[in-house]
Amino acid sequence: MENHDVIIEEHELPLIDLHKLKAGRQEREKCVRNMAKASSEWGFFQVVNHGISTDLLKRMSSEQAKVFRQPFEKKAKEKLLDFSLETYRWGAPSATNLQQLSWSEAFHIPLPKSSDSSYSDNTLRGEVDAVPAVLGGWQRQAGQCQLFWVAGGASPPPRRGADPPPHAISFERTLAPVWPAFVAKHPSDLTSTPMDMIQTFYEHSWVNSSIHRRLLLTLCFFCPFLFFFAMVLTFLHGWLLIIFRRTINEYAAAVSDLAQQLVQLLTESLGFRTSYFAQNCGPSSCYLRLNRYPPCPVSSEVCGLISHTDSDFLTILHQDQVGGLQLKKDGKWITVKPNQKALIVNIGDLFQAWSNDAYKSVEHRVMTNRKVERFSVAFFLCPSYDTIIETCRRPAIYRKFTFGEFRQQVQEDVRSMGHKIGLPRFLV
Repeated sequence: MENHDVIIEEHELPLIDLHKLKAGRQEREKCVRNMAKASSEWGFFQVVNHGISTDLLKRMSSEQAKVFRQPFEKKAKEKLLDFSLETYRWGAPSATNLQQLSWSEAFHIPLPKSSDSSYSDNTLRGEVDAVPAVLGGWQRQAGQCQLFWVAGGASPPPRRGADPPPHAISFERTLAPVWPAFVAKHPSDLTSTPMDMIQTFYEHSWVNSSIHRRLLLTLCFFCPFLFFFAMVLTFLHGWLLIIFRRTINEYAAAVSDLAQQLVQLLTESLGFRTSYFAQNCGPSSCYLRLNRYPPCPVSSEVCGLISHTDSDFLTILHQDQVGGLQLKKDGKWITVKPNQKALIVNIGDLFQAWSNDAYKSVEHRVMTNRKVERFSVAFFLCPSYDTIIETCRRPAIYRKFTFGEFRQQVQEDVRSMGHKIGLPRFLV
C-alpha cells in the first residue's frame, strides 16, 4: 500500500534545450548525451524550445477545459462532440480500497490517419478497441457506477453487459458512493460562458432523430423566428466542433513530429540509425489522452492516477501549473516541479525493452489536490499490434514479442490479479 503521508521532496526534471541541436556539432552531441543520460537515470526529462507554439498549447488547454466542464451525465452517456461513448473514461483501477482509487476523468482519443481531416463517429467506434488504452475496464449501469482500471497499457472496455472482474466487486460496494456523487455534480456546478451554454444546449442533437426533424419542420412552418434561432445554434455547434477537431489535429501532428524526433535522437545515442519508429508508430496507432483531476475531498488518501508505467515507446505530457506528478527514483517518490515552458517526456515499457534496459520505464503517479483541479494532455507513441519488439543489443534481456502479445498479457494480468505486471513477463 502506498503511503501518501510521507513528505516528498520536489525536484525539477533534467532540462533539455532542443535549440542546442542546431548550435553546432559539439552542442548537439552534448544535448543528445544529456537526453540519453536522463532517460537512463530518471526515465523522465523535460524539453524546451520544442517547436510547439505557446498559442497552440493555450488553445488546446482552453478547448480541453470546455469539454470537461460539461455535466457528468452528458460526458458519460452522450456522444460529446461527436466522439463515441467509449472515448470517455473515469474513475478507478481494480480498486478494493481508497489507496487504489484513481480520482480522475479522461477522454481517450485515437488519432486519425494522416489523410483524415476530421474524427467521424464510425472511425472512433472502429479504432477505440484497436488502440492500447491506458485506461480500460468495465462499466455497469446499475447504481450509475462505472469503473475503469489503470493498466498502464492495454485494457479497452469489454462488451456492454459483461460481468465485472471478481476483484472489482468490493470496490463497487465500498467506493461507489464516493466518486459518482462528487464528480456528477462538480462539473455541472461550474460557471459556463454564453458560448458554453449554446454548445451545451445544442449537444442534445435535435436533428439526429426523425421526431426532432419533424419538430424542426413544424417550427419552420409556425414560427420562422424559432426556426432561424435553431439554425443559428446548429451553425454555432458545428463551428465549435470544427475548432475543437482542428485544434486536436494540429496539436497531434506537432507532438507526433516531436516524438519521432526524440526517439531518433535516443536511438542515435545507442549507435543506431533506423526507420523502425517512423514505419511502425504512425498516427493511426498513437493516441491522445485529455486528463482532468477534480478537487478531491480526501486528497491525502487518494491518487489522481495510481502508480503505473506506460505501455508505449514514449509519452509526451503537457500539464498546467498545478502540479501533482510524482515519479519513483532510487526507491523514493519525487514530486515533479511544474515548468510552464517545458513539455515532459517519459520512456515507456516498449522503449525499455527495445533498448535492452538502456532506457528505463519508471513508475509514476498523479496526486490529487483538495482545492484545485488539474488538467493535462498526454501523447502516447505506440506501434501497431503486429509490430515486433526486439531488443537492439545482445545478449537480450527480453524475448521477442509483438505489441499485441504485450497488450493481451497486460489485460489478462489486470483482469486476474488486479494490477499490471508488464515487462517482467517477457524476460528471457
